[in-house]
Amino acid sequence: MKRTTNIERRLAAIRKNIVAENVSMDEIAELQNELVEHIDPSDMLLLEWAGVPEKATYYTDSERWSTRNGEVINHEAN
Repeated sequence: MKRTTNIERRLAAIRKNIVAENVSMDEIAELQNELVEHIDPSDMLLLEWAGVPEKATYYTDSERWSTRNGEVINHEAN
C-alpha cells in the first residue's frame, strides 16, 4: 500500500479546486512557488497552472532537438 504524502495530498486538493473552478490566488502561488518541483511531469493540468512551459520536440532529417524553459537541447538522430 502506497503512503500518500502531505505534498501529494496538497497537490490533489489544489487539482480538485482547479477542476471545480474554485482555486484561490494563494493556492496558485503555493503551486507555483512551493509545490512546482513535486508535480508529476505527466500532470499537464497542474504544470499549466504552475506556469511551467510545455516541452516541445522538433525533428529534421538529420537532427532532433527539444526545448524546455526556453533552453534548446540538441540530440543526435537515431
